[in-house]
Amino acid sequence: MEVLLHLVIIGSGVIGLTSAYYLSSLGYKVTVIEKNNSSAMEASIANGSLLSYTSGPLASPSVLKMLPQVLLGLHPSIRVRDWYNPRFLTWSLAFLMECLPNTFSANRLTLINQLSESDSLMKKFISQHPFNFEYKKTGKLYLYSSKQDFDGALSFSKVLKKDYGIEQVPLTRDDCIRKEPSIASVNNLYGALFSPVDAIGNCKLFCDNLQTVLEKPPYNVKFLFKTKPVEFILNARKIERLVLNNGKKISCDAAVVTAGAVSNDVTRLLGFRIPVYPLKGLSLDITATNPEVLPKISVIDNRARITLAPFGTNNLRVAGIAEFSGTSTDIKDSHLDCVKKQVLNILPDLDIQHIDAFCGNRPMTPSSLPLIERRHFQNLYLNCGHGTLGWSLAHSSGKKIADLVSSELGNSRK
Repeated sequence: MEVLLHLVIIGSGVIGLTSAYYLSSLGYKVTVIEKNNSSAMEASIANGSLLSYTSGPLASPSVLKMLPQVLLGLHPSIRVRDWYNPRFLTWSLAFLMECLPNTFSANRLTLINQLSESDSLMKKFISQHPFNFEYKKTGKLYLYSSKQDFDGALSFSKVLKKDYGIEQVPLTRDDCIRKEPSIASVNNLYGALFSPVDAIGNCKLFCDNLQTVLEKPPYNVKFLFKTKPVEFILNARKIERLVLNNGKKISCDAAVVTAGAVSNDVTRLLGFRIPVYPLKGLSLDITATNPEVLPKISVIDNRARITLAPFGTNNLRVAGIAEFSGTSTDIKDSHLDCVKKQVLNILPDLDIQHIDAFCGNRPMTPSSLPLIERRHFQNLYLNCGHGTLGWSLAHSSGKKIADLVSSELGNSRK
């Protein structure tokens, strides 16, 4: 009698859920285990809501220029508190190597390929599952404060158009303000690029609705919350069972690690680490008493490294402050004040009624490229390390891990 191959996914953020979607779509029996009470309670709830299909790696030559500011603690949005941590020092040296121009260019093209595929898959997904997650194709404005930065971005936009058919529209300061009047008060605005392909969406709402879809036929995915592995039982180089924190054991034909910034907590149980380091990100949901001053288009200030996205009817989702500080998710009042000040520099007429603050650790690799591969064992797969782009890369990463598992395990029956 044939039975379905059983796959266990460790982590129920947006990457774990899309992995479950594409794997169960191939007919595999899927169980998702999650240490929190529900899905998408860490980085997936605390992102900037942007679906950024034209973004580049964090590891870039421009970061090298910021290094003196970062080292002296003077950069407005990038903070480092982990200099004492040997793991961070090793990771940061690898990160600096990825910032070299030729390496950055290769990584950027790889990332654009993955993002472009994710955009196409998102459109297909929406046509098949038209549930609400506040998705809008707003486009996005990249703001530049200098001619040098603008010209560098414009040069790559020509590559996007030529090689990928992705259009970015160059705008002067006056053009930019006509397109998005809310940013008229931005100081030192030289110009901007407008990316029509970019969108926004409520990642947490998407995850909750996707979980509901997955729990029903034809997917029949099982979710186990407040659950995490504490031991793997092996047969030679193959995982046979997971021992869970509640004492129960679960057998599997393969395991997929989608645990984001804490993926090393899982791989460490198997005797190895991966080059994923947590980058704490702060996001704010700002409710305005005067929503007419809010931008209608998503905005990224390239100098301050802050993003603003329209969110709901009267809200603005803001993402800013990136800090290397281990696994802490504490929200500091000084960081809140800093981001609030940056927002008011862009939108000085904004009257803030209420702020909800979220904090999540982004799983960063030195290259900013995710790890989607089989590692060390015959049936252990990784789908982690998506950094600040987990929401944007979710569909292409879920599809890629499903294709990899299928190519190596064969069809869904044994």
